[in-house]
Amino acid sequence: MLLKKTFSLSLTIFLCVILYFLIGFFIPKEKFFYLLITFIFLFLFQFILLKKKISLKAIFFIGLLFRLTLILSIPQLSQDFYRFIWDGSIQILGINPYLYKPEALVNLIQFPLSDLIYSKMGRLSSINFSNYPPLSQYLFYLSAYFNNGEIIKPVLTIKIIYLLSEIILFFGAKKLLIKLGQQPEKIGWYYLNPMIIVETIGNLHGEGLMIMFMVISFLYLFEKKLVISSFFMSLSIAAKLLPIIIIPLFFKFLGLKKFNYFLLYLLLFSTLIWFPLLEKKVLLTFLNTIYLWFDTFEFNASIYYIIRYFGYQIFGYNIIKSLSLITPFIIILLVGCITFLKPNNSMSKILKNILIIYSFYFFISTTVHPWYIINLIIISIFTGYFYPIVWSLTCLLSYSAYKTTGFNEEPLFLIIEYAIVYGIFIYEFTNKPILNHIQNTNFKFFKSSPFSSR
Repeated sequence: MLLKKTFSLSLTIFLCVILYFLIGFFIPKEKFFYLLITFIFLFLFQFILLKKKISLKAIFFIGLLFRLTLILSIPQLSQDFYRFIWDGSIQILGINPYLYKPEALVNLIQFPLSDLIYSKMGRLSSINFSNYPPLSQYLFYLSAYFNNGEIIKPVLTIKIIYLLSEIILFFGAKKLLIKLGQQPEKIGWYYLNPMIIVETIGNLHGEGLMIMFMVISFLYLFEKKLVISSFFMSLSIAAKLLPIIIIPLFFKFLGLKKFNYFLLYLLLFSTLIWFPLLEKKVLLTFLNTIYLWFDTFEFNASIYYIIRYFGYQIFGYNIIKSLSLITPFIIILLVGCITFLKPNNSMSKILKNILIIYSFYFFISTTVHPWYIINLIIISIFTGYFYPIVWSLTCLLSYSAYKTTGFNEEPLFLIIEYAIVYGIFIYEFTNKPILNHIQNTNFKFFKSSPFSSR
């Protein structure tokens, strides 16, 4: 019996490695149905592995193996990494990445692979200023030192950093789960999630780095160690800007005096982090670039697409520019209401309210790339909500927009994606979160593994 269980577990892991290898090296984003089928099987295998009640040690090493499978791959599903290397390379030349668009520099500068990198980064990237915060820029700067004409070297540099951040995140999230009185094995719903593995280590998106710093900040915030907590929160914001919107939620938990100190330390550390890249006009160009996500870019949206449709029917044109003037104030109003009208006097309540704010932010956003959902998944394992994990699968339907003939979103796939997500979201907030139930339920059609749960 033990041999049979060991073989079953080993076979599941082996099949996952094969599927990750295919995604990392052979399946481009234009091959949508191959990609979707591969991901469906990976999510199924994740579910099987977690229902086998494998130990924390097993979860860690299995997740590490899956990530190492992608470590030498060149991203297949995203071209953003070309912009990362471009930004890093021009910094080595002494050029501030926030001040010049690639199209303005391509004929004026030269560095290894510069023509290839420019041609591959895509038009949207080449005609806009950089939108990546300073910590990400410093990482790109480091990776560019290894750009000697082989694209794999700067790519591998970033992957190693992201891999280390995922390892640290594993242990940080485990510790936070224990502090919250929850099963540490729940980290498996994040650490073995196929979308997270592919989008971070595979496609080089920095959400994992941001979340790692944020979770460490939460750990120290839990103990009200303001200086160290604000330091790691400043690093999180400097990796990706999203955590800025959740800062007010700490007000009731800390109290007025401590909250003011937290803000002061946060501002001090953020200034130090941003200072090396601050020049005249940087703030203006950076904010204008960020605003493109509100008034220009459109991808995989839900509520926004419905409003846009009626806008066309009533006004006869795309009303995104008008909506962009309202959306930030809606988010500010929501954060304000949750800050002052909802209880935020414990970390568990704060985490639930963070999930609500992040979810609503993405529900009304004009652009929701699959890797954005990573922000929800990490919070879901602390709060017990399952819809972000489901969304990490259904959001992959957005890849149907990429075709060999061009880019064209498929309304049917968007309807399927969001009908499932909103259905589970409504059920969980009108009844109860179901992740804990799934975590604790032993389904009869899964047999236990030889590993203990502790």
